[in-house]
Amino acid sequence: MLPDSAPGRKARGSVDLVALAAAITDHLEAAGARRNGGELRFPCPAPSHGDDPKPSAEWNTRKGTWNCRTRDCHLTHGGGTLALAKLLGIDADPYRSAAPWPPPPPRGP
Repeated sequence: MLPDSAPGRKARGSVDLVALAAAITDHLEAAGARRNGGELRFPCPAPSHGDDPKPSAEWNTRKGTWNCRTRDCHLTHGGGTLALAKLLGIDADPYRSAAPWPPPPPRGP
């Protein structure tokens, strides 16, 4: 937990995308995603898919991107690490730095 976090307050700062991507990979592997080279295949988490058990989505572990390969979904569902974390219910706040980004400019004398 961030030192400056408090209930109801959003953490500020940049997200450690490498650590968050590792958490996503661990989450997907624990849920039974199948590895195919540098990608993991898993059921699309988009709400429009409901409880579709087919592994129609892919998480690229090297790029930190994901997309859904179904015909009706591939143009609208996909994105980066933060987008997939949100759909999977993984909280990004523990991966944020306490400092705001970009850093504020230095103050004058």
